[in-house]
Parts: sequence; C-alpha cells; structure tokens
Amino acid sequence: MVSKKNIKKLQSLRPKGVSRLLLLARRNFVTEIGALIEKSGFPVLPDSCLMLLPYIELEGTRSTDIAHRASMSKQAVTQVIGIMEKVKLVEKKLDPNDARATLISFTEFGAAYLMHMHTIINKVESDLGEKIGEEQMALFRSVLDFMAYSWPAATANQIISGAKPPE
Repeated sequence: MVSKKNIKKLQSLRPKGVSRLLLLARRNFVTEIGALIEKSGFPVLPDSCLMLLPYIELEGTRSTDIAHRASMSKQAVTQVIGIMEKVKLVEKKLDPNDARATLISFTEFGAAYLMHMHTIINKVESDLGEKIGEEQMALFRSVLDFMAYSWPAATANQIISGAKPPE
C-alpha cells in the first residue's frame, strides 16, 4: 500500500505534469469536436478510429504501414479499420504496385467526413482562440508545432511519413 506521504506527494505532482495536461486537453478537444459532429448529423467515431485518421494517406495506405506509424499491432489496426469500413469511411483496395497487398483508402464519404471534421476543428480552435486570446493561441500553436515536428529526434513527421528516426 502506498504511504500517505507518497499519496500526498503524487496528488500534488499529477495535475501539473505536461503529459497529463496534454492528455486531458486532447480529451476535451476531441469531446468538443465529437459533440459538434453529432449535432451536424455525421456519425461520431470511437476514439480508436480518430487516432488512425492521421496515419492513412489520402492515396491509400497499407494496414501494416498504418500499424507501424500508429505503434499498434496489425491485428488492432485491422479491428479499427473494420469499424471504419462499417460506417463507410474507408475501403480496402488492391495495391496497384503489389497484387498481394491491399490499401486502406478513404471513400468519398470518408473524404467528406474529413472535410467536415476539419471545418469543426477550425471552429473549435477559433473558439479556443477567443477564450485565451490570439497571442496565447499563436504561442500555443507554436509550442505544439515544435513538440510535434521538431522534438524529440523521432519526430511525428518521420513517423507519419514512415521514415526511420535518426539513431
């Protein structure tokens, strides 16, 4: 059992950790997007589906590449892709470069969903900017941009593109 002293110390540390703040901020951001999507009549996707969207190229992506980029097992990706197929967001097509492989591609509905989602994301970002001010929003975006694309050595850009991070 954890001592009262350690419980007290952890209770003071946990709310201030950057990773926890990022997780909670993401949760709130995604919740707001989901609420607006639901109001608009589009289906609300489970978080697992939303997590894969950035890893699917608009021209199509092999599920093994999606799994690698998302740091997930191929089996887990297959399950999530199945959910996305049921709502007609994506479809499987033969890879023109390798007849043994399939590509996960967005459907026309999937592309419309993404465009609609980006409209909603822009609205949520605009609302946040109004609440915290333009200067704070620019700083916030700048810090996130740095964290996503410049820090640490294995950047999100490399992961999304499938490039290997520097050793």
